[in-house]
Amino acid sequence: MMDVLIPVVKGIDELENTNVRELLKFASKTAVESAENTKNFAAKYGRAKNSSDKSIGTIDCGSVSMSLFFKSLYEAI
Repeated sequence: MMDVLIPVVKGIDELENTNVRELLKFASKTAVESAENTKNFAAKYGRAKNSSDKSIGTIDCGSVSMSLFFKSLYEAI
């Protein structure tokens, strides 16, 4: 989850003079990209941490749920 939340929050913090729709568009795009990027890393937390290097190549479930959250917010507006 944090693999998505951190880049989204940092990116939103850097945007200035942006309306809510544009912020959510950015958050949605960043969240989906960040979730996809988790397949490049070994799991360190949660249930998957026991799999360690075996988790490489698999997208983190928590990051997918967060990306769906931000994508749904954007699509709802």
